[in-house]
Formats: sequence, structure tokens, C-alpha cells
Amino acid sequence: MINQLTITTHAPNLTKSLVQHAIQRELKTIQLGIRHTEKQLSQFEHRFAMSTSEFIRRFNQHELGESLDLIDWWMESLALERLQENYRVLNEAQVD
Repeated sequence: MINQLTITTHAPNLTKSLVQHAIQRELKTIQLGIRHTEKQLSQFEHRFAMSTSEFIRRFNQHELGESLDLIDWWMESLALERLQENYRVLNEAQVD
């Protein structure tokens, strides 16, 4: 489903350029966040000798308990999902 966003302005060309540049900057910021979060997840995977997907499955089934480290790992995995979704949505946006 495609939705349209309308911006009312007295300077349409400048506004369009500013929005396009803002989107590009935000995409770069999100990419940095994704890389940082992936690095954090990799450290957890190495430390606990299991993949994040395996961890999430076992954590959701209450097989692992709830230590602060495991909650941090779970939160990082949620952050990655959110960052990836934000990147996808913003990357698909078209400024016409």
C-alpha cells in the first residue's frame, strides 16, 4: 500500500532538496546504527556460543532465564529489527 505525504511550502524546490538530503543523512545514520548493533550481537553470539536467532527462540521459550546480559542481547536484537525496518521504509521513500 502506497501512501502520500504532502508538505506545503513557499519554496518547493528548496524544500524538496532539503528533504532529499535529510533522508540521505538519516539513511547513513541508520546504517551506522545497524553496523554497531550487528557488532554488539556478534559479541553476544561469540560470548554465549549461539546465533542470535537461536538465542531469541530459546529466550522466548523461557529456556535461558533472564540475566541482564540476556535481556541486553534481546534488546539489541529488537533494536536491529527496528533499524532495519526504518532503513527499508526510508530507502523506499520517493520525493517527487
